[in-house]
Amino acid sequence: MACVAINETTAVVEWQWEGATRNLATADPDHDAIRFTLRLDPESQYGAHFEISIPFRFKDKPAGAGVCLRINPFFIKSFAYSDVPTPPDAVKQIFDATTYLDFTLDNRITILIPTDVEEPVVAARARSGKVLDLIHELSCITSLRIYIQQSLLSPDELKSISEAVEQRQIKPSSDPDYDISRMFSGSGAKVTTIPPPKPPSYKKATKTQPPPNAPSNRKRPRQDSHPEFFSQFWDKLQKLEAKVDDLQTDNARLRADNAQLKDKVARLEKKYDGLEQGDAEEAVMIEIRDDISSLDHRVKCIEDARDDDFEGIKEGVFDELAKRLIGG
Repeated sequence: MACVAINETTAVVEWQWEGATRNLATADPDHDAIRFTLRLDPESQYGAHFEISIPFRFKDKPAGAGVCLRINPFFIKSFAYSDVPTPPDAVKQIFDATTYLDFTLDNRITILIPTDVEEPVVAARARSGKVLDLIHELSCITSLRIYIQQSLLSPDELKSISEAVEQRQIKPSSDPDYDISRMFSGSGAKVTTIPPPKPPSYKKATKTQPPPNAPSNRKRPRQDSHPEFFSQFWDKLQKLEAKVDDLQTDNARLRADNAQLKDKVARLEKKYDGLEQGDAEEAVMIEIRDDISSLDHRVKCIEDARDDDFEGIKEGVFDELAKRLIGG
């Protein structure tokens, strides 16, 4: 089967967050589309690549950068697809007719940013800030839907992807073009975690006035309601969540490395078995050659003995005839 590939096609991403349907159809700037890249190459032992590119304005980097979301093929638990003649409203703004690709994962998506961007990521403006909050949600989920233009992939191509996922045949592509060192116009990429949105400040939270008929509360405020306490609490909570995200990212990396090592060991064992079998066959051939040489030697000995016996018999017959002729 030929390679299945679409490169940076326009896409819309949809997912569920706290019971609500969320989507990302445009980013920052909003005239730059969300892009999706897909590749499955059966000829390279089902090397696969799935990547979502999101335009984004970093505070410490000029325009032209972005954030990339990579789906590790090892972590794809299931893949489903279907044509959608009547897309949802958010998708309808991009496509008249679309096909959705559903991914269910065993682990979270990997977030990649340019290597020269400082962490934690800071948005350059409010619109990118909203996009950053959505990227944080995407980094926490294990199920998402990607809408692409209908007919970009044939039914046979979609079926081949589904079967490869179902049979657990796919693995990360070894194509050097997908190496993170070549991303972002050659400047390279690094894995990052996107912290959750900051909660509203204490002042903003207390701006809301109580209802007119609300009873007056003249009790002394509790010490733990002090704004510094909440500020410290949220700081610690965010650090803890960032640490958990880091550990999950490291765990995903280790799982991927472990899977690659297992694959490598399997290939080496297969290669070793082949070599071992080759050595055994060579030993058998040497033994057969030795047997043939021994048989040749025995045959030669038998032939030499036969010739000697024949000469002896022939001489004996001649002697006996000579004696009879002489004796009359």
